[in-house]
Amino acid sequence: MKHFRLCVLILSVIMLQHVAFGLYVVQAKTENRQYGFIPNKGQWRSDVLWLGHLKHMNVWVTKTGVNFDYRVVEKATDKSSSTLGSKSDDKWKVEGHNVRMRVVGAAGTAQSVIADANGSHNNYFFGNDENKWITNVPICNKAIISEIQKGVDMVLSIQDGMPR
Repeated sequence: MKHFRLCVLILSVIMLQHVAFGLYVVQAKTENRQYGFIPNKGQWRSDVLWLGHLKHMNVWVTKTGVNFDYRVVEKATDKSSSTLGSKSDDKWKVEGHNVRMRVVGAAGTAQSVIADANGSHNNYFFGNDENKWITNVPICNKAIISEIQKGVDMVLSIQDGMPR
């Protein structure tokens, strides 16, 4: 019964992205972008288990839940936008929503299980010290979180560029 409630909750949050927010995202050119879930191998905070790069969002999977980060970055047409740290004169506009879902009863001890790697890898280079570099981090088609609740595993996947 707990597993069923968890699945219903996850599906409800995913459906909210289209209904409640009415967010229409301008699709950027992403022909070369590899969508998938990236396990945390030390490149992010310790409470993060996975980062899902999807078509219109990032999905941060933590030890206690999921954070859906919907964001659109566009070239601005007004003069009030920031430069986002750019050295050019281009102005950029960032719009989006952030939905945080905490799994009721999550103890914060969940672990990621790497499965269904798609053959692509990411590398993270921190400074000049090669000992701090994190290389060959697989990109996976599924994010498996074991023991998100006692006796309950959670699996996230990507279908048509959206989390499932």
